[in-house]
Amino acid sequence: MNDDQPRRGCQWPMWPHSSRPNHQYCGERKRPESSYCEKHYALSIRNPDEEPSRPFVPRRLAA
Repeated sequence: MNDDQPRRGCQWPMWPHSSRPNHQYCGERKRPESSYCEKHYALSIRNPDEEPSRPFVPRRLAA
């Protein structure tokens, strides 16, 4: 993809969560009104019946 062109495809990051971003994205056709393709949109939606509900607690900043 040409870096000076606006990104038009799926914006799902293609690097491992634990590594530094390399700014490579899926690039497949997006769903209407979404940043993701059908496959990644489905992965991005949480199912409360399958996941336990836990409150978000941010990590403390290093002193």
